[in-house]
Amino acid sequence: LLRAAEKETPGEFVRYTYRPFDIRWLFWEPATKLLDEKRTEYLPHVTPKNLWLAVAANNRKGYDPPSVTRPLASLHVIERSANLFPLFLTDGLKRLETAGLVLKPNVSSALAQYLHKVEGKPEDAFLHALAVMHSLAYRTENDGALRQDWPRIPLPPKLKHLQASAELGERLAALLDQTSAFKPSADVQSIGEAKTKDGTSATLEDRKVSVRWGTLSKGKVMPGPGKKEPVKAAFDSRLGTEALRVYLSPNLYLDNVPLSVWEYKLGGYQVVKKWLSYREVDVLGRALEVTEIRELRATLQRIASLLLLSDELDANYRRVSAPATAQAVLAGAAAEAEA
Repeated sequence: LLRAAEKETPGEFVRYTYRPFDIRWLFWEPATKLLDEKRTEYLPHVTPKNLWLAVAANNRKGYDPPSVTRPLASLHVIERSANLFPLFLTDGLKRLETAGLVLKPNVSSALAQYLHKVEGKPEDAFLHALAVMHSLAYRTENDGALRQDWPRIPLPPKLKHLQASAELGERLAALLDQTSAFKPSADVQSIGEAKTKDGTSATLEDRKVSVRWGTLSKGKVMPGPGKKEPVKAAFDSRLGTEALRVYLSPNLYLDNVPLSVWEYKLGGYQVVKKWLSYREVDVLGRALEVTEIRELRATLQRIASLLLLSDELDANYRRVSAPATAQAVLAGAAAEAEA
């Protein structure tokens, strides 16, 4: 396949954010609609140095905060369809011409004026917006508006508050972006350990996801009931008091999974259940690799770490949305977006 692709099309293999916390590989080529629209205007701006927010004007099932990605992202990284907003734009160089790559901030004139006034950076505004949109208090207070229009982000008049919010957003982005290094803290290390019921090492057969997490129906993967059972919780009480044993196969399971982590949604999807539905052996066609099971455990721990930021995110939102704070629309009108 690789030889045929290199010979017959000018494309390349790229990392691809298919769903939240689900990065895959994709062969992308610019000549035809191999999968769907080729989006040749999008790919040149996808670089390892660039961050993207995946946001929808309104979600069909209620507001979810934005995903963060560095790789190319699917239109359906949000179930209703995503709009991708980059931190930077490139100067139009071809994909593989990395030498001399120039990045320019992707900000509106109004946001540029605000940043000039407070002496802030585009990165500050980008990460600040991410922190605000992941605050439960923000989402609760603005629920009606968020169901109908773009998120509106309060911009603090003081640089110190903008930078403090951006620092929190940077921690959040590192958890949401699977290409960023992740080392679980002591608070989440006990979550999601892979174990077998019979106490032996997992076999190839054990690593076949085979408890009906997903089924193929007319070319689409439909989530199934799977298998899970309650167990005694052994994690930070801020994550709740209910825990699950989540089975991959009749003999292999992930232990001590907080119910709050299991139920976590992003982009309109129940993240972990969605990931498992695509890995059912009848869908995937093979057993999971050991590295994939480790990746799934890391995802559980990343989500738990996100949930543990809740109080800080709410306190930050209260600080930057004080009555004296100026209000602005970060995303802006769709016509104003440059990419």
